[in-house]
Amino acid sequence: MITNYYNEAVKKGEKSIFLAGPSPRSIDVHSWRPRALAILKYLGYEGIVYLPETNLEDKEFNYDDQIEWETEALANAEVIVFWIPRKLPEMPGFTTNVEFGEWFKSGKIVYGRPDSSEKNKYLDKRYTMHTGEKPENNLEDVLKKAILKTGGQIDMQKSYELQKITEAMKICPESKYLVGEVQFTPESYGSKANGISFGKILFPEAEDNALNEFNRTMLSVVLYHYLKDNLYERFTDCQQGETKLTEASFNELRQFILTIIDSDEKEKLLLYYLVINDLGKSQYMINQLKEIGVESIDHDVVLKQLVEKGMIPSFETLTSEYQSSLKNVLIYGINFGQFIQGECTPYSLSPLVNLTPFEINIMLVEAMLDIAGALGHKIQNGSMIINQSTAENLVLGAKIIAAIDSEETMERALYDFLDKKADKCKIGYFSTVMQRRVATRISLMLRLSSVEEIKVVEEHMKKEWLRLMYLGKELAITGFENDKAILMYYSPALLNNAREYFKKENPKTALKETLNYCIPFFERVLRMVRAKEEVQSGGEITVMLREPAIVASQNPRELKNFDVKTLDCE
Repeated sequence: MITNYYNEAVKKGEKSIFLAGPSPRSIDVHSWRPRALAILKYLGYEGIVYLPETNLEDKEFNYDDQIEWETEALANAEVIVFWIPRKLPEMPGFTTNVEFGEWFKSGKIVYGRPDSSEKNKYLDKRYTMHTGEKPENNLEDVLKKAILKTGGQIDMQKSYELQKITEAMKICPESKYLVGEVQFTPESYGSKANGISFGKILFPEAEDNALNEFNRTMLSVVLYHYLKDNLYERFTDCQQGETKLTEASFNELRQFILTIIDSDEKEKLLLYYLVINDLGKSQYMINQLKEIGVESIDHDVVLKQLVEKGMIPSFETLTSEYQSSLKNVLIYGINFGQFIQGECTPYSLSPLVNLTPFEINIMLVEAMLDIAGALGHKIQNGSMIINQSTAENLVLGAKIIAAIDSEETMERALYDFLDKKADKCKIGYFSTVMQRRVATRISLMLRLSSVEEIKVVEEHMKKEWLRLMYLGKELAITGFENDKAILMYYSPALLNNAREYFKKENPKTALKETLNYCIPFFERVLRMVRAKEEVQSGGEITVMLREPAIVASQNPRELKNFDVKTLDCE
């Protein structure tokens, strides 16, 4: 890579990128360009980089020289990157506005700005109107697009994130089956994908929707390394506002994970588990099982069968001890994500009696990272999911799970978690404990963190409780008694899809509308399962809400017409 500062003669070359954007006007303000250079170096860029700054500390600034140099360098540049971290008054970017106006129709520019940047709405709109693309909000994504626009290749070995991903793929080559036809988790929550995804760089011929599960899984891998390498800023890059994960909570998560993953072999086991965890969703792998007469609607069951039947060759690369531990976790582990979202039933925890403390801990760490990467198909600059509220849920949930030492504490674990969360969220006491727990579970499924939003759920529960009593009674069934508990798989996805849909119509009423349409649907589902199945013998039955979750993303009002009798139960 060749750097070309404004105090040097303009260099000529076929591959060249101009880094346009606001420059510091004070020694107290740090430039963004050194970071840009570091990223370009990581990505393996080998062309010229024009920098409208001096590389000499004692260089006297000459305004006329600067203008002439920039004019020539902009004209020579093959690609102009406009990265605008505008902040008034420190980095106003007034000159940048003029240059943007001169060049945005040239076909040469790539534009982006951090979400915290000020006064960019007009530039955003004009860029989108002319190019049909949204501005990037992550500097690395802007630079990746710029490199590809020059005709260059991104050197994956020099990109931190892609290096970690390719290392994980070497540990588990079967990860390639996460690309293609995959039973992707039906959740549309989150903003539209921005930038070039990990999967698109590694599998450029694949359609974007064929990369969803791969991108989610590999973001989880990357987030583990952010935690390990203490990269708080990268982990939280996509977060903002009051809900942003604090550095103290980041460090608490980091300490929890690194206390368990304290050797290279344990790290290999964790990464392997992260990668194979969703192989059961791969249609290729599902078809492989069908050929030997094994079928299931539950991707977790599919994965267990794949391991048991020896259909994942790389599994043999683990030590015999870790093969045994991972098999136990796959057979007896729980879905920790369902636990902290209030989605599971008390009986869901019953298999934990078969696991050792280490196996429980590796299960919890994998689950935390899996949750962290859940929106990796849309947002790859950090974890949108692990905000402050979710981090608190993870830590609280992990402590409660780790403390289980008998059937009695197991039966109480979910309710202990719900009651502690209700206290934390300041959910008031209803006439019955059941009502309070239902309000807490719905709030957790909706991932609510603000007191105002949780109050909306509370008020709905109080107002509609006579109609919701059946729902409350069903959710109170533990599965340890005579009746089977019913687990509505993908209920959080359904709720969040509906809310995102209604937000587009009216953000102020979106939560109320979600409750109005989704809660009655849940009741219909529960009544159908209870009437359809022979569920009077204790235990648990799972009803899959994948299809209605998709309907909720398209138009939640259609849930009224959804035939719940078509839902699969297992």
